[in-house]
Amino acid sequence: MDNENIEQIARAIEGILMVAIEPVPVELLAQLFEAPTATIENVIASLELGYVEQGRGFQIVKVAGGYRFQSHPDVSAYVERFVLDGQRARLSAAALETLAIVAYKQPISRLQIASILESIPTPCSGLFKGVVTSNNAVAMTGRVRLCCGEPRRCSSKSWA
Repeated sequence: MDNENIEQIARAIEGILMVAIEPVPVELLAQLFEAPTATIENVIASLELGYVEQGRGFQIVKVAGGYRFQSHPDVSAYVERFVLDGQRARLSAAALETLAIVAYKQPISRLQIASILESIPTPCSGLFKGVVTSNNAVAMTGRVRLCCGEPRRCSSKSWA
């Protein structure tokens, strides 16, 4: 194989490993590029060496019979902080309700979840008015223009 073809294979391997969810076996890469596995192994080794020489924050590693990208151990403290602190996902109210149902009733099917969610009182249902006023913790404080019957605005009562 000529040098230009090897460079093209190296770039393609980087692209494949970047999007792969699972480690990619060298045999699969060899099939994709119609090249011997030894050639693919050499290309990956040269990529690894280049990343080390350049001091990159990532590396190619062989895991579970295939190759994948992963962060370099030298930057693990920063990656860990990013993953734990910088990526907190905020769940919507609907997602939290669904998660609570799954946690309480598991195992549960989607149909059962939908059935439970349909029976939960909403501000537009008559049942909601009785629920929120009977516990003496929520007060009806006004009306909001929405698409349903008599929507009401609710707020928690002051405990002071």
